[in-house]
Amino acid sequence: MQERTQRRARVLRLQTLLVYIYSGHQSDVAARFWVSHTGTSLSLGEAAAHVEWLYISASVDEKVEMMLNPRCSLGLRPLMVALRFIVELQLLSWVQFQNYECGVAPSRKMLLDHAQSCVPKDLPPSLTARLLRPFKTARSQRKALAAFRMKHRCKLGKLRSEAPIPLAEKQDKALAFYQWCNYWQANTEREPLLINMDESSLAFHWSGLAGTVAEAAVSVATDKAKLSSRRARVTYLCCITHDSTVQPLLPQVLLGNSRSFPLEFVKQAAEVEPGITVWREKSAWNSHRLMRKFLRLLCARLGDLLKTRSVGLLLDFAPCHVHDSIFELARSAGLRLLFVPPWHDATPAAL
Repeated sequence: MQERTQRRARVLRLQTLLVYIYSGHQSDVAARFWVSHTGTSLSLGEAAAHVEWLYISASVDEKVEMMLNPRCSLGLRPLMVALRFIVELQLLSWVQFQNYECGVAPSRKMLLDHAQSCVPKDLPPSLTARLLRPFKTARSQRKALAAFRMKHRCKLGKLRSEAPIPLAEKQDKALAFYQWCNYWQANTEREPLLINMDESSLAFHWSGLAGTVAEAAVSVATDKAKLSSRRARVTYLCCITHDSTVQPLLPQVLLGNSRSFPLEFVKQAAEVEPGITVWREKSAWNSHRLMRKFLRLLCARLGDLLKTRSVGLLLDFAPCHVHDSIFELARSAGLRLLFVPPWHDATPAAL
């Protein structure tokens, strides 16, 4: 009985050394293996210190033999137990990272691909082939992944969608934002004028709208539109304010590329709807340059109001809104830029 206990202790010691070496000398991985096979009450830190002492006290010949030919030190069964532990623990850590950090529930193909990448690189080819054997056929893959899920308390399912930040943090951001707005309004001698500006993507051609369709015996009525027109988008730069007397002065801009907005269309739009400004650019995306152009247009529309009112412009943190040149232009024009915190408007309860 004592001899069997000593033999088991020797095998466990060699397995722990093997896990430590082939996991890239990660003491926490080897410590988890040692704790799971001994049932000790030691903490993970204490177990990691024990593993490192095992490695230090091992002879150089033993370490070299373990790296070059691990089958000479261990039998095939305990050797595969140790190697599978490395692969499964790395796979479990990756799944947890994908779940909690990336918000992704890995598919079967993703699990299989990553499991194969978790196999230690310095193993002899025969051991590598033996580790990859469960991933050869579809049936063995299902059985291996089912066993992995059962062993590590995983399950097939979907991740619940939720806001990226807690509600309390949203409320703190909302409070800080309103405190800053109140500070600005309380420390200005002129009457505040708050303007909200934001962009919205509009479809250039709306397809699939429901309505009345008459039956025809000769031909079928269709919505004739090119694929490029159905895919095209334009940007609507919209302004709104609480002051109904100022609202008609605010610029409303349609931004499109040269394909969506031919020159003839730009001229006709100016005649048909003078309140809408059409910009024909290389791209329909807003940019730092176009944002500066918009600020100049806004200042021209407001005119003398910039002298009699304290104007605050509400913006979100879109990259096209944040640039030193935009800040300098707004400061020189007498505009106060007020940036709404990210995720402020995602939940009404934050307000």
